[in-house]
Amino acid sequence: MRGKAGRAMVPEKGILAVAMSGGVDSTAVALKLREAGNDVIGLTAVLSPGPGSDRALERCADVCRQLRIPHAVIDLREPFERLIVEPFARSYVEGRTPNPCVRCNEDIKFGLLLDEALRHGADALATGHYARTAPTDSGHVYLYRARDLHKDQSYVLHHLSQDQLRRALLPHGAGMRADNEHLVAEAGLNLPPVAESQDVCFLPDGSHHDWLRSRMPDAFVPGEIVDTEGNVLGEHQGLIAYTIGQRKGLQLGGPGGRRFVLHIDTRRNRVIVGPDQELWVQWCEIERVNLIPPGSDEDSRELDCEVMVRYNGTLTPARVSIDGEKAQVQFADAARAPTPGQSAVFYDKDRCLGGGVIQRTELTDRYGG
Repeated sequence: MRGKAGRAMVPEKGILAVAMSGGVDSTAVALKLREAGNDVIGLTAVLSPGPGSDRALERCADVCRQLRIPHAVIDLREPFERLIVEPFARSYVEGRTPNPCVRCNEDIKFGLLLDEALRHGADALATGHYARTAPTDSGHVYLYRARDLHKDQSYVLHHLSQDQLRRALLPHGAGMRADNEHLVAEAGLNLPPVAESQDVCFLPDGSHHDWLRSRMPDAFVPGEIVDTEGNVLGEHQGLIAYTIGQRKGLQLGGPGGRRFVLHIDTRRNRVIVGPDQELWVQWCEIERVNLIPPGSDEDSRELDCEVMVRYNGTLTPARVSIDGEKAQVQFADAARAPTPGQSAVFYDKDRCLGGGVIQRTELTDRYGG
């Protein structure tokens, strides 16, 4: 494989599997790799049951027929439910706001689907993610932000291991989304329209509230909405429906200006709200830290870097003090609403240094103990 930070690690020739969704990005990946002289196999993972999944399979099969590449369907519904969907729902019950895409890339796409690609004789798995990888002289693989920063997905890939990064091909990292649309159009492929979405794939219309209510109605227990002084302002219908920084749906009248969710108090079944300025904090603590390249399990170090605390969020200068798989992030400038369950991801310019899952924040201490 060849690779620099400016371009994807694509072999000159080889057998490569492509994770096919039937949309522009995965189709463009298959086109690029085929034109480079590779033998390409299309793999489609079945993650959820239902008519929508059946239509997606038909779409992928049709695209692969047009591309004249073999297509295989991999049934991953059981592990997807067990590893991604169930922990996602449980996190909300615990008052956390999960990002299932991080775990899905680690455990499903570059976990089980990559294993299937290797079993099909492929050398690597290519996806439509917008990010870049590059090998180093030391044998490690670095992860970088995409050239198209509006599409960058390095945030949701930060937890991949070195073995996974070595087998991951990300051909779109050095280009722009418009380039892929042009490539597919030039090839004369007939793609059915697919709504582009970066919402959670298994939620209807990206709405978690109704999905959670249908899945676990007993978790919707009414309780108080209070201000930072403990004054009751209203009633919520279940902590599971709220997340830190949320304003929409609070339905609070009266004086006090705009209010946002500051803390979800699972012990007292309360939602604590306040003004936006209360959301800005100086520190957070994280767990499940993954470094690129990795350190030892007993590794302790400090990083001066920039930290992103939510997908496509703002980069904030910070010092990260790492102790094994845990770390404390001290922001140079206050960061808005880092949320337990979300990821804090570290960057040095456009290079992703890794990250971890936010466990507690200054807001947790201030309002929840």
